[in-house]
Amino acid sequence: MSVSVGDSLRYPGRAGRPRVVVTGIGVKSPAGTGLEEAYTTIMAGKSTAAVVEELVEQDAPVRFACRVPEFDVEPYITRRELRQIDRPTELALCAAVDAVQDAALPPGLAPERVGVHLGTGIGGLPSMEATALNYGQAPMTMPVHTVPRTMANSAAARIAMRYGFRGSCNTYVTACASGTTAIGEAARRIQYGELDAVVTGGFDSAITTVMLSGFARMRALSDRNDDPERASRPFDADRNGFVMGEGATVLVLESLEAALARGARIYGEIAGYATNSDAFHIVAPRRTAPRPRPAWPWPSRTPG
Repeated sequence: MSVSVGDSLRYPGRAGRPRVVVTGIGVKSPAGTGLEEAYTTIMAGKSTAAVVEELVEQDAPVRFACRVPEFDVEPYITRRELRQIDRPTELALCAAVDAVQDAALPPGLAPERVGVHLGTGIGGLPSMEATALNYGQAPMTMPVHTVPRTMANSAAARIAMRYGFRGSCNTYVTACASGTTAIGEAARRIQYGELDAVVTGGFDSAITTVMLSGFARMRALSDRNDDPERASRPFDADRNGFVMGEGATVLVLESLEAALARGARIYGEIAGYATNSDAFHIVAPRRTAPRPRPAWPWPSRTPG
């Protein structure tokens, strides 16, 4: 993205608030474990769905998914730390390291002015499921790090501790919208002057027998076990569900003015964000958009 200093500073954000831009990106996805690789795979329309041997061994009803390719985690995580975290946190932490490095944040930033806001659908499900299956009859033998491995906010906490970021450290769980919610709320922290920069994005890794069986029971997953590469076809008349995946994408946000002042590379701008709920159905949207009505009469305000 090319940004002109004169043009960008001529148009302030809404109500005079700063505009928020993306200056760092980190990706650990089925399409690739780096930004360029993932972009190339997506633009080529290459399918990443494949049979997962563990699901075959466990006789799961759906036996394929989109998994992140193997990559060297040693530059990101020590062996000791790896034993303490779950697969979702591993992906999020590695993506965050790439994003922070890509952004090249200046060393003079006050740590209390940098936050971490992440979104996840379910967090540490792999550890939850493995613990229930392996230690259900002998709970006192479970690994000592079981609790932090299963907590949804472990990823955000690990990233904050890695860099010493002492701003707000939040985790949002809003199902499929979790990552978007995190990015939008992070942008607001910058717009309202609470933070100067935020590490934000979404992550999940829930390719487990329980999760896939649950979605399959709802008839939400494609069951094309004999043709996984062509199973994801959301706009096809013959579609029969989505394909489960895993991954993490993390961004670094800061104000446009700060990014221009330090000569940072700008990928794009967070132009707006809003959130609401139609309070209608667990997944289906309303077919109409009725005028909102309060659930009860609002009390009148009289001077006094």
